[in-house]
Amino acid sequence: MPLSRLGINRPLTMLMFVLAALIMGYQGITHMNIDRYPNVDFPFVVVSVAFPGASPEDVEDLIVKPIEDALIGVEGIDTMSAEASESFGLVALQFLDDVDGGEAALDVERRLSNIQLPDDASDPSILKIDPSAIPIMTLLLSGPQTQNELAKIAKDVIKPRLQSVKGVGSINVSGGRDKIVRVTLDSEKMRAYDLTISQITNLFAVNNMSFPVGTIEDGNMEASVRSIGAFQSFSDIENMIVAQGEDYAGRQIYLRDIATVEDTHEDETVLQRFNGQDAVTISFVKISGANVIKVADGVKKRILELNQELPSGAQIEIVFDDSQTTRNYLDAVQKDLILALIITSIVMLVFLHTIRATFIVIIALPVAMISTFFPMWILGFSLNMLTLLALTLIIGILVDDATVTIENTERHMQMNKKTPVAAIDGRAEIALPAIAISSTDIVVYVPVALLAGIVGQFFFSYGMTIVFATTFSVLFGFALTPMLAAYLLDDPTVEKQPRTGIIGLLGKLFTPIDWLWQLFVKAWNSAFDTLANVYATFVGWSLKNVLTQSIIIIIAIAILIGSAYLPYAGMLDSEFMPFEDNGRFVVNIRLPPATKLELTENITRQIEQLVLQHVPETVNIITTVGAGGSNMFIGASSNSNLAELTVKVVNKNDRERGILQIVEEFRPLVQKFPDAEIVVAPIGGMSPPGSAVAFQISGTDTTVLKDLSDQIATIMRSVPNTVGIVNRNAETAPETRLELDRERMKDLGLMPAQVVGLLRSAVSGADVGDYKPEGEDKIEINVRLDDATREDISKLMQLPVGYNRQGVPTLLSQVTNMSSGKSPASISRIDRERTFTVSCDVLGSNIGGITAEIEKRIANQVIFPPGYGYKLAGESEMMQEAFTDLGGAIFLGILLVYMILVALYQSFLQPLAIGMVIPMSVIGVIWGLYLTDNSLNIFSILGILMLVGVVTRNSILLIDFANLLQERDGMERKAALIEAGRLRLRPILMTSATLIFALLPVLFSTADGSESRQPLAAVLAGGASTSGFLSLLLVPIIYHWFENLGEWSSKVFKIITGQSHTW
Repeated sequence: MPLSRLGINRPLTMLMFVLAALIMGYQGITHMNIDRYPNVDFPFVVVSVAFPGASPEDVEDLIVKPIEDALIGVEGIDTMSAEASESFGLVALQFLDDVDGGEAALDVERRLSNIQLPDDASDPSILKIDPSAIPIMTLLLSGPQTQNELAKIAKDVIKPRLQSVKGVGSINVSGGRDKIVRVTLDSEKMRAYDLTISQITNLFAVNNMSFPVGTIEDGNMEASVRSIGAFQSFSDIENMIVAQGEDYAGRQIYLRDIATVEDTHEDETVLQRFNGQDAVTISFVKISGANVIKVADGVKKRILELNQELPSGAQIEIVFDDSQTTRNYLDAVQKDLILALIITSIVMLVFLHTIRATFIVIIALPVAMISTFFPMWILGFSLNMLTLLALTLIIGILVDDATVTIENTERHMQMNKKTPVAAIDGRAEIALPAIAISSTDIVVYVPVALLAGIVGQFFFSYGMTIVFATTFSVLFGFALTPMLAAYLLDDPTVEKQPRTGIIGLLGKLFTPIDWLWQLFVKAWNSAFDTLANVYATFVGWSLKNVLTQSIIIIIAIAILIGSAYLPYAGMLDSEFMPFEDNGRFVVNIRLPPATKLELTENITRQIEQLVLQHVPETVNIITTVGAGGSNMFIGASSNSNLAELTVKVVNKNDRERGILQIVEEFRPLVQKFPDAEIVVAPIGGMSPPGSAVAFQISGTDTTVLKDLSDQIATIMRSVPNTVGIVNRNAETAPETRLELDRERMKDLGLMPAQVVGLLRSAVSGADVGDYKPEGEDKIEINVRLDDATREDISKLMQLPVGYNRQGVPTLLSQVTNMSSGKSPASISRIDRERTFTVSCDVLGSNIGGITAEIEKRIANQVIFPPGYGYKLAGESEMMQEAFTDLGGAIFLGILLVYMILVALYQSFLQPLAIGMVIPMSVIGVIWGLYLTDNSLNIFSILGILMLVGVVTRNSILLIDFANLLQERDGMERKAALIEAGRLRLRPILMTSATLIFALLPVLFSTADGSESRQPLAAVLAGGASTSGFLSLLLVPIIYHWFENLGEWSSKVFKIITGQSHTW
């Protein structure tokens, strides 16, 4: 082996290569970003438009549909979804994975640059969604000041200072109300002066303006001239002339004569509380690619500075810190990694018996791991839970190559070879299996790298980390391990000399321990030799004839079928991702549409008290009334009938109840509010709380859609373990319709815009400009009617739209026809079709089983008319897509492993014998998940993929050595299999033990985020256990069968073609 010879003949050269790899690896680890999960980027663009006072149907017709029409030609759209609610419209575009998100956002902006929307609608807001842009910290600002004063401090002082911290992205301030100038028109006084609302709002436009008029020359200088016509004082607003002339007896009518002008705050539409008290909260996200730990540390440092500068009594405190959770995750994985290293060292010492041999094996671990960080840094990977987990799980694999090398070197040393010769010969003898083993470990991750979508991006860095680590392990296994073995192991051809000096003295001091250790080694070797002989005898018996061979195979197949019964019988849950107990749950409250804020507030306070009474583990409660149902992409919908409580409890290791138990015991307590739709759900999954299972029903007729959605909701309620069933799009809200009488309006010379504008200004108010007091920020001026008129439809109908020359008013009732009815509370659309969504949460983790049961009942009980259908959404949809993708990756991985083995062994049948142990590992996978109470999810499936490479290594060691004994020593096949089993039993058990024991810290961890790591460890530990055991029993038989098949096929081939061929 050239690398082995180079390392032994030129050790300093090899040491420099190793040192260079370590330096580059150190450079990588010190410059890598730190985050909880890998950075996932997928093209997702959201367009939002505010349309104050508009109903959902108006928003759909006037906002959503025009935007959809304008964007239909944008290339690369995968899904177009839309939401129309009161006063707000949103269109979300999900693009194909190969589309650049930034370019997509620019294309959307160009398409919407000339769109014609109603005058009262805001300009479209276009946002490229960053999946990592979720709040990493929530701050509470408290003090003796009022909530509005605290909000102003937060916006004017704190927000700008936090934005200057490196890595901080957008900042959101919640709580408090902005200042406005409220002009409340008295409808009776306006009628007395024959004035309309439209006249007043138009007067603000011409009385409140400043404009540059040009420049004038003053000698050798030019001076700019600006006309100052904007309101300069509060009295300017009150004294604005609204009418004058002969019709008013020469009098001037001022605004103060018909209206009340107040310096006040906006109406209270959203309430923000912390632990039951009015509060102002500040949350922020980090910019994409920023180091979450450094950003959080920078913000904490800035908070210390701000607390010294804020007004007396005002103080900032941190109430939610996601960066601490990230720290806990990474610390836990690092501890698992260190424990795995220690346990692996102990296992190696037990098998290898000497500290020197153990040192040689263990030194390969940090060298390969540290070197791995360099390509990780070059490719832009971060230090996150998955990359560190990959390094933890691969410990057993990394020591495998060095372990087999040392074991084989010691076997050659027992042949009385010099240590350098034994190192080279031992390495050369296992070169092919080492390459085969490493190749299978690497190629199984090629399909993961090729996966599309979120799953592919999510696990790309995980798979490539394993590829890099395995590659370095192979390189150092060929170069570093033989070199260390040649120089550190005792040469059997040289007589041992008594050690002198300090080492000799220490040896004498530890003589009793050495004596005990030698007794253990002797007993261990004796027991192992006995085990090896028993195993060799068993292999000989199993290969004796077809009957004994068939008995072993039938027993193995029976165990496999029996194990497969567990998932078939529903005893193994399935979900998208394991739920992580991060100590938070949410209570989403939805009352009937149009419920007043006061009633929502009253129910919310009652639920707050229930939390305090029945959840003693509570640390804090953040309450928002008037908004709820937030998610990471769209944000929170604002409505007086919505509320949301986010409850934080103590760390899971400091309480007896898990967060799922807390939620399940709290749910029944909120059922006493019959008119309220209350969803209690833990926070910790990938989908919004309460939407584990969701069905989207699409079609054209809303009546049919409502009927279908009601049927599906009924089915959901009938399925056990479903909770929080929500049929949101079926909700309706009371509506008063004013239909314009166009013929009458033509006769009176009125335009529809006049009537619509009057109504909007009267009910919702009209923003008519700004007022900027000296030294203060601009304040919005809002004009609206008095409350008595706004809230009484009969009085609104008596409003004058205009006056004729004789001063006779045209009333609103004369040009409109009033009717009452109900309209949708919200409208959802997917790919330009109306859609109803029915969702629910589940008790436990069997999302896959419950989804399958619901779909089964839908197929049997619901008849969909032509043009109508449903699709999965929520976590169930993500699970289905991920399972399909990862299942395909497993199949492709197995195929690639087979192709690699065919190329290496120049045989079609021997790789099949090696790979037959893969289905047998399913036994360990199933029982590993079942006994540790873990579910089948994307992490456990990823473990299965990793297992494909792991389980074949034992078969490769066994078969390759059997081939060697037949070719080199001329042994008969059965004898070669028996001898190969006896000699390869130690390395097979050693590598299996190191892998299994290295996984124990991960498997039994209770640290933060351990729920996601445990399924992967359970799969690997279970699969490695059964595959290691079964490969020793089954592989000799299967190899023997396939060799017989190959010989028979060769004979048939020769008879047919007259040529010899080896299969």
